[in-house]
Formats: sequence, structure tokens, C-alpha cells
Amino acid sequence: MEIRGLAFLLFLWVIWTLSGLCALIALTVIPGHVKYPYISDTGRAFPESVVFTVVFLISAILGAGNASIMYRFMIIRSEQSERRHIIC
Repeated sequence: MEIRGLAFLLFLWVIWTLSGLCALIALTVIPGHVKYPYISDTGRAFPESVVFTVVFLISAILGAGNASIMYRFMIIRSEQSERRHIIC
């Protein structure tokens, strides 16, 4: 069982999170809702709260997929005697 073609998942996770945060900050600062956009302030008003929720929901899903792929990769690449320690 080989894991191929899933290296894009890590890049997608990073690019999605950074671009989502940039869009969220721009959406908060440009209309003048908040002067200094802390993350807790960006999810307060209506349009920002929707973008905030969607960005971090998809980031959490991509992060869980990345953790799962890395765990499977460790299981595949480890020797039989080391698998007990990885599972624990």
C-alpha cells in the first residue's frame, strides 16, 4: 500500500489557511469594522463571521486529513517491531 499524490494536501492546507486569513483581515479592515484585527475580533460581525467559520472549518478538515496521512505513512514505513510503539 503506497501513499502517492498526497503531498499537495500539506500545501493546500497552508495556502488555504493563509489566504483565508488574509481575506478575512481585508474584509474586516477595509470597511472599517475594526482598527486592529485580532482573530477574536474578526468573527464578531456578520460577513466576517461567515468567512471566519468557513475558513477555519476547512482548515480543520485539511489538518485532520494531513495528520491521518502522516500517521499512515509512519505505519507503512516502520518495521514490524516498531509498529507497536507507533500505535501506542
